[in-house]
Amino acid sequence: MNSHALQEILDTQGISRDAYSLFGESVNECYCLSDSMGKWAVYYSERGEETGRQEFQTESKACEYLLALLLRDLG
Repeated sequence: MNSHALQEILDTQGISRDAYSLFGESVNECYCLSDSMGKWAVYYSERGEETGRQEFQTESKACEYLLALLLRDLG
């Protein structure tokens, strides 16, 4: 899975695009997916702070983790 496939799944599930950022934008109060120096990270962004940051070796693993978070927390 990549970020574009994840976007499609989230749209299908009806999860608001305000709840997440998949393409490295700096957004407040949402889950974020970012690629930094070859590692993928998932975290919650709030007031410029990253909470619960998890790093992954692949985009696919990071996307799977973010999908699970969003489905659990927002579903």
